[in-house]
Amino acid sequence: MDKHDYIDIYDLTEKITRAILMGQEAYVINNGKMNSHVLDLPTPQTSGTWTQRESYARMKAQVLVDRYNKMQTQIYNNESKEN
Repeated sequence: MDKHDYIDIYDLTEKITRAILMGQEAYVINNGKMNSHVLDLPTPQTSGTWTQRESYARMKAQVLVDRYNKMQTQIYNNESKEN
């Protein structure tokens, strides 16, 4: 992994939260290299207060970011074993 492989977890979580709130269907993570990752987003919560909607979106975004980070770690570990 080089410096381009690291992501700001807080920033990514906030961006995905906003994407969920805006009703986007997918979010593309581009790490500065040729490969990018597409995350399918859940539909936004349509009832409740704004705070409840935002909390729901942030919770879902955190789950997606955690899964993405675990996947990246596994890929890195597999590449390290091959070298």
